[in-house]
Amino acid sequence: MAHILIIDDERDIREFLSSAFSFHGHQVALAEDGHLGLNAARTNLPDLIFLDLNMPILDGVTVLEILKQDQALCTVPVIIISAQTEHQQIASCLQKGANDYVTKPFVLTELIARTNVQLRIQNLEQQIRESEIYHRALFERTADPTMVIDQTGSIQQMNDMAARLLTDNNGTFLKGSIYDLLYHEDKKKFEVAFSGALDGSDIPIFEIHLFLPNNKLLPVDVDLCSIDIHEKQHVLLRFRDIRRRKSAETQSSIILQYIGDAIFLTNQNGMIILASNSAGQLCGYSQESLIGLDITQFIEDQTPLISLAPLATPNIREGKLRRQTGEPIPVEWTLVSFKVAGEIFYIGVVRDLSDRHHADMQRLETERLQALLEISGGAAHEINQPLTAILGYAGISQSVL
Repeated sequence: MAHILIIDDERDIREFLSSAFSFHGHQVALAEDGHLGLNAARTNLPDLIFLDLNMPILDGVTVLEILKQDQALCTVPVIIISAQTEHQQIASCLQKGANDYVTKPFVLTELIARTNVQLRIQNLEQQIRESEIYHRALFERTADPTMVIDQTGSIQQMNDMAARLLTDNNGTFLKGSIYDLLYHEDKKKFEVAFSGALDGSDIPIFEIHLFLPNNKLLPVDVDLCSIDIHEKQHVLLRFRDIRRRKSAETQSSIILQYIGDAIFLTNQNGMIILASNSAGQLCGYSQESLIGLDITQFIEDQTPLISLAPLATPNIREGKLRRQTGEPIPVEWTLVSFKVAGEIFYIGVVRDLSDRHHADMQRLETERLQALLEISGGAAHEINQPLTAILGYAGISQSVL
């Protein structure tokens, strides 16, 4: 059911149209002149307006001009009611924004058909407007800088985040081709991905560098996808500032390269994702070749080290690590877990206990020798007492003789 406003100074026409549209289930409002019609439209926004051309006080052409200048009413479809001889006025109204016209006397079936066409068009246009508002809001409010670029790489649209990023301290706004922003070593990579996106291929996120105002070089992750605008292929480009991630990766790389203890990062299944340089040295592999291996292959006693559940507290235990050569090494495992996006990961710190075990063996050997010496000293003391007496008696015997 639509809300239809009829503006006509002839009572018979108002009643005829009201009866016809009410019969077809529409809600009808009536106005007998232009002023009343504008007030009625502003009070209760109609879905469609029938507007007579020749009316006293305020004619239909003037009413149409006012309607099209009103932000709230300019999208409401208007069907002109005219006599068959008013061709010039009809043409003028169509140029000023009228959607259709009907001539007196009316053919009811034609009248209803034209009305339904305009209502369908109005409904589709409303859906398009709502969709545009929705997508514009998504485009503008997304946290990542986003652009729409055409097949030549020319930037057609960008959201506020991208505009802010591409404006220098003097307020100069950089807008032109996306290729003007690319670091020269990344242009070939981008061209290949861009061509694939235009062809409809699913392009994985990749890393490039952008030149920003003041010659700043920004590392970004780029996500490309093809979109159709007015039957022409464009590319939606979204990029994310990864300076913090690159800094963290650099720091992690330094730590993994120079830290003394062996460090492993594994997924929930025990597959090694990252490893320190010391981990490679301990296991007898290069640092890079450890990636993708199952950490359990290095556990001598085959006791499951990785569980399916996160660890409430760090798990510390001693065991044996089996090197590539098969040689077992005494080690201490410290295992902790964390979650990222619901997935469990594990960090294992492995400390070689070979030196400590060797020191412990030396300490035990020293303690054993010390104990033997103490026992020997005690035994010598016990033996020394009777020997002293014997030697004394022997001396006395020799002096008597």
